[in-house]
Amino acid sequence: TLGDVRAKEMAAAQKIIGIKHHHWLEFRDGMCEQASEKEAVAKLKKLIERYQPDSILTFGPDGLTGHTDHATVSIWVTKANQYLDPKPKVYHAVNTPEQYECIKPADEKLNIYFNIDKPPIVSRSKCDICFDLSSAQRTVKRKALAAMPSQTEVLLKLFDQKFLDESFASESYISAK
Repeated sequence: TLGDVRAKEMAAAQKIIGIKHHHWLEFRDGMCEQASEKEAVAKLKKLIERYQPDSILTFGPDGLTGHTDHATVSIWVTKANQYLDPKPKVYHAVNTPEQYECIKPADEKLNIYFNIDKPPIVSRSKCDICFDLSSAQRTVKRKALAAMPSQTEVLLKLFDQKFLDESFASESYISAK
């Protein structure tokens, strides 16, 4: 099934990136809105308590691309964080105007922001985190994307390495409100 394919692809991408800990919450792709919020929040709270991060990088209420699962995860993280002491700082993914302009040709061809007109766009100066990837980090990111062909194959076929490196050259976040 697609879920099995995506699980294998994600494991391969995580290995490339160097992710050491990953936990499935056991909710079906595309079905998070129908999942038990209480159960999801409890699972996330338990993981946050176990690893005690100072920061959590996640989606904002719009899910960045408009994906309902991403938006739902944002809600879960916000609710789980309410019960924690100390509370990790939560940051939501955004695009800077420059990032959006870079990726716009891919959005126009592939409808990346499929449930919203465009992603949340925040000027670089207003971002709490705006991390520019080194050339080596861009290469790792591109290899991780390539390890997930069920999600990225068309993107990687339509656009060259230069485009991908420029489009995914930074990561930007704002503090959750």
